[in-house]
Amino acid sequence: MDQKVGRQQSGVRRVGTLQAIPSHGHMALVELQRSGTLRFLVTENTDGLHRRSGFPTQALAEVSVWRQEHFH
Repeated sequence: MDQKVGRQQSGVRRVGTLQAIPSHGHMALVELQRSGTLRFLVTENTDGLHRRSGFPTQALAEVSVWRQEHFH
């Protein structure tokens, strides 16, 4: 899918990574981090939405198992 163009699939509007916005879940993680409840987040999501939500990069690790398996 072109990252700049959204499309309909299964009744859900799909948008490219460049148009995506952080969800309520992303924002809840930011609040947990700010309150001291969540100290560090490791995620397989490499779409940039955690960073876009305001989650501090020094408390975030974005990893991809796929990359590790195919490039080692």
